[in-house]
Parts: sequence; structure tokens; C-alpha cells
Amino acid sequence: MTHDALVEKGDPLTLTAVISAVREAFIDFHHGDFELPVRVSFGDGRILTMPVHHRPSGTAVVKVLRIEPDRDPAISGVIVWTAESGEAVFDAAELTAIRTGAASGVATDLLAAPDAAVMTIIGAGAQAYHQVAAVLAVRPIREVRISVRTPSRADALVARLQETHPDVRTTVVNDLALALRDSDILTCATSAMTPVFDADDLPARIHINAVGSYRLDMRELPAEAFADADVVIDSWDAVREEAGDLMPALATGHLHEASVSELGARLYDNTGPRASRTIFKSVGLAIQDWAAASVMAGQTATTSLEQTDDDPSFLR
Repeated sequence: MTHDALVEKGDPLTLTAVISAVREAFIDFHHGDFELPVRVSFGDGRILTMPVHHRPSGTAVVKVLRIEPDRDPAISGVIVWTAESGEAVFDAAELTAIRTGAASGVATDLLAAPDAAVMTIIGAGAQAYHQVAAVLAVRPIREVRISVRTPSRADALVARLQETHPDVRTTVVNDLALALRDSDILTCATSAMTPVFDADDLPARIHINAVGSYRLDMRELPAEAFADADVVIDSWDAVREEAGDLMPALATGHLHEASVSELGARLYDNTGPRASRTIFKSVGLAIQDWAAASVMAGQTATTSLEQTDDDPSFLR
């Protein structure tokens, strides 16, 4: 099986490896081992370019991404991984989904209750499967609740989860407020411009992964959700430029900078939750692409003899 097929099928060994790689990448980022420019966007945020260089290994990744929310799939593009030994080229849609899910898996493992059993996800698009799969990889989830504006859009996600995780109950919910009352984990993976839930519906103890908004005009979380929460982010430089949920919460006083810390620092210090409500706000960093591509490129290299010279997925 090629690396592309492994990613597409959500191979659990591959996902576990990527979660581990993303965890180590955030620690390396904390130590200053990456050259990481803030990503450049064009066309009102629809075209993104994300380069990164890992100094210790001399490897690098460049991603060019196009996002069209009304298109299926919404994400298209390529990721180029380069090392002294050669280059590998990956489809950006699946690798972005798996690396984004892996980061949520890392944050969930650090911050969520060890006995978390019920997960609710808002959104059933391209990011949703790997968001759920990564949480299932780090917590003993028994039930996944899916909330979408159009229930039929969740059919593919339900079918995929039932195929790969048959022991986990998967349901599409109509009453989000009711679903949230006893949820242990909430993941928001939408392209919303306004908050997708009411903070009053949250239980006293919950971990939230907020990964959908990546522009200052996008917003999934209400400002009130940040109040008294332990908030972990991927990077201050990135969220100041792109976190449409977090920055308004700072501006209104619902959140204070002292309550916010970067994921790499928390992983390095192995600091668990500091409050009953924890939030991981991610806008996505190229170090995640580097980590996922490094894992997949390693798999590609081990099987490269089975590929032909005209196979575009691995360029020697």
C-alpha cells in the first residue's frame, strides 16, 4: 500500500506515527529548531503558501494550498518535502487533514480528561474524520456525536467511522445544546463566520479543539467560551494574524494573555490542564505539514523500489 492510500484510509499506525511526530515537532518549535515564516495568503485567504525548514535535520516543506469552501473537496494543493536524499510530493488535502487532526490529538492527550468518553464534533467536512480519529487514538471515546446544519452531509463521515471504528457509537444530533451537556470533548471544524454554539450550553468540564477558523473574520467559538479557560495555542505569531475567535475574546476581556500558552511549551514542561475547561485554538502551522510529510516520506522511501520513475508521488 502506498503512502497516499495509508493516509486516505486513515491507517491507525500511520495516524499514531503522525501524532507522535507532530508532538515532537511542537517541542522542537519551542526550542527554536524551525525557521517558520508566517504563512502568506492571497485572494482573501483562499490561496495559502506555507514554508518551513527544520535546522537539525536539514529537511524542509513547502505547501501551496487553495481553499474553496463551496467546493467538494474544499482544499486542494501540493506539499513538497525535501531532504538531502530526495524529494516527495503529496496531495495537500489529505495530508492537511491528517496533520490537523494529529495536532488536535496531541492537545487532547495533554489537556482532556483521561476518562473522556463522549465527543461532539461540529462540522462534517474534509477535516472531520481525522479530527475524530485522532481523538479516538488518545482517549477511550465510546460515543461520537456529529452536529451539522444539513444532516445528510454527515452520511459519509458516519459510514467511514463505522467502518474504521465499529465499536464506537456514532450518531448525528439535531439538538446541539443537549448533545453538549455531557460531552467530554468538543471539536469545531467549520468555516463559520459566527459562533457555532452557545457558551452557556457547555458543561463544567470539557476540552475544546477549535481548528476551523484561520482568518480574523472567521469565528467558531463565542468569546464567553474563553472565560476562565486554560487556553493553549499553536503559536502567538500565527494566532495574532489569523485567530478570529481568540483575538476578539482578548479584546473584550473574556480572555487574558496570562491564560494563554503555546502548545510546544506545555508539551516540553508536560503541564496538564490548569482549569476544568481547556481550549486548543489552532490556525495550523507548517511544522505540522513537515511532521506528517516526514512520516509519510519515510514510508515512501522504504517502498520506493516498488514505484516507477514516472510516479509523481516520489521524486528521487
